[in-house]
Amino acid sequence: MTNQEEIRRVVATTRIIVLALATGVFIFGVVVMTLQAPDPQAPLNLLTIMAVAFGGGAIVMRLVLPSVFTAAQVRQIGEQSGAASGDDQAGDDANRRDASKLAMAFQTKTIFACALLEGAAFFALVALMIEHHVASLIVAAALLAGILLSFPTLAATEDWIEQQQRRIDEHRALTRR
Repeated sequence: MTNQEEIRRVVATTRIIVLALATGVFIFGVVVMTLQAPDPQAPLNLLTIMAVAFGGGAIVMRLVLPSVFTAAQVRQIGEQSGAASGDDQAGDDANRRDASKLAMAFQTKTIFACALLEGAAFFALVALMIEHHVASLIVAAALLAGILLSFPTLAATEDWIEQQQRRIDEHRALTRR
């Protein structure tokens, strides 16, 4: 299997997972809304305040944590594959292996980021179900939008992999000196 085929397979799998996460939130939201619509006059209670706080926290964590974990994975990939010597063939082979590992790192990063948002979205929907405040619905909808915005495209994934590969190559060049 070529790198391009493997990257396409990883992107397809990641798309399915992202859509499954979003669909679960959406279906639960429909169930909650069917049971009782939000009440614009509902008082702001503890669960709704917690839902807003957790939603904001999840967004911040979604922006920070996947990058931190990915940086560690990329560093590990660069160290595992070793510095390619002056041999172009060895360098090309290392880059091909790295691209496969980077595709999996991309998938892990995307799933992790979406799962952070999914958990907070479910909490917001539970708060909506119990307290009926519209703020919980807004939080859940914003988090669902965040999950859907994480839907990977092949071009964006390839760009991300190339960017990470450049970082690995730069690290290798520095360690060879």
